[in-house]
Amino acid sequence: MTLKYTKITTWQESEKELKEIRKKVFVEEQNVPEELEWDDYDAQATHFLVRDMDGLCYGVARLIHDGQHKAKIGRFAVPSEFRGQGIAGSLLKFVIGYARSQGIIELNLSAQCYIQSLYQQEGFEAVSEPYDEAGIPHIRMRLVLGSLKPETQNKLSEDETVYRIHSQEEYLKHLCALLRQAKHSVQILTYDLEKGTLDIPDVLDAISGLARKGRGTSVQVVLGDPRPAVTYSNQFLSLARRLTTSIEIKTLNSELSFPDQVFVLIDDYGVALRHSHDKWEGFCCYSDPGTVKRLKDEFQRLLSHSHVSQELRQFSL
Repeated sequence: MTLKYTKITTWQESEKELKEIRKKVFVEEQNVPEELEWDDYDAQATHFLVRDMDGLCYGVARLIHDGQHKAKIGRFAVPSEFRGQGIAGSLLKFVIGYARSQGIIELNLSAQCYIQSLYQQEGFEAVSEPYDEAGIPHIRMRLVLGSLKPETQNKLSEDETVYRIHSQEEYLKHLCALLRQAKHSVQILTYDLEKGTLDIPDVLDAISGLARKGRGTSVQVVLGDPRPAVTYSNQFLSLARRLTTSIEIKTLNSELSFPDQVFVLIDDYGVALRHSHDKWEGFCCYSDPGTVKRLKDEFQRLLSHSHVSQELRQFSL
């Protein structure tokens, strides 16, 4: 199964991919006039793009702020050949989670009537009679988001908010909070063990604490290139050398290309994902079991095509 994940993006960054899916679904499949499909809101909206590691795109949506605490979901589209795989439901959950992180308390949308049930499953309620838009029956729907209880904020398995990441500081804040709550497992996909990120004391203390809990706990790492970690004496390697029964580090086989994104998975709920190993943009979520399950499956596939490299063997001597 091909790994799919949602990228938070902008029109300026992903116009080509966003247009391709929307044109296929709305213009070609549903016969919406092309002049009605494109508007000025695209430039200011937050966009969501479901894609895989090879760059194939499966679905899109956009979120437009409509007042201080309101927003509108729109241009929600999954091409016909990808429907029936749960993509639309996962994307909708993701957009709702992101809206929470932006302080949105009311979400509105104009749903095509034939998929009204998709939105009802997430708590949206109809607030109008059916009406015609671009020749297609629609109905207005609304979701009032309950305020996040302080006791669940940043709590593993409870906080469904999707936190957008822009900087190393934001990334480390959530990564450390996630790792400190790990009870069973951590999986890390990283290109070079990220000196200054994965080997800082707070991260190492959390990893060490999990690894020392004993039977039933595991820390697994898949690397793209071990040489920088060895050359610059990354302290994560030193920790792994002391806790060999609990921490496993392997290097991806050379016949496979290293993925664009890197991520850390905590138990069955938490994820910290960056869209590129050399940039900080990405997201964190403390309770997204669906995304974590898909990423875990992909991680295990990559782990099965990995090995203990000569560089790592020499370091452990």
